[in-house]
Amino acid sequence: MASGALRARRIPVEKLSGRSILIVTGDNRKTLGRMATALYDTLPPGAEKVSLETSRIHLMEGDALQDYDALMVDFFRKNLQ
Repeated sequence: MASGALRARRIPVEKLSGRSILIVTGDNRKTLGRMATALYDTLPPGAEKVSLETSRIHLMEGDALQDYDALMVDFFRKNLQ
């Protein structure tokens, strides 16, 4: 999707108020990271953003994969109570 098309479609972020949102970006995907950060900047307070070395799980291994798993488990544990 072209960046112009993304700008044309607005997400009604006010409807996300009160929801648990986690934005994950990866240093390996700069363009997607910038887009995700721009989205995060428009979200209501309370949204979380984490930046990882890589945002694609199939590229992770060892400690990076364990850290990612722990991040996801913690987010859902905290928000599904």
